[in-house]
Amino acid sequence: MANLIEKFKKTKIANEKSKQILGKCLKKAFDEVISDALKAEEILYLAWHFQVPQFDEMFQDHQNHDYDITPLN
Repeated sequence: MANLIEKFKKTKIANEKSKQILGKCLKKAFDEVISDALKAEEILYLAWHFQVPQFDEMFQDHQNHDYDITPLN
């Protein structure tokens, strides 16, 4: 996922229709990995970076998700 993020950092999307389509794809991917906080945040970063219309909904879902935080020791 990190390689994907690095590749997309320099990419811009100006077309609203393209943002809508990308947003649908990111939302679907986000919903599939929401239980994994790190992967969800990576997808959320891409949604923010591209300013997709679904970002607010995804961010809210992330904030409301009950992540299992277990100490590492």
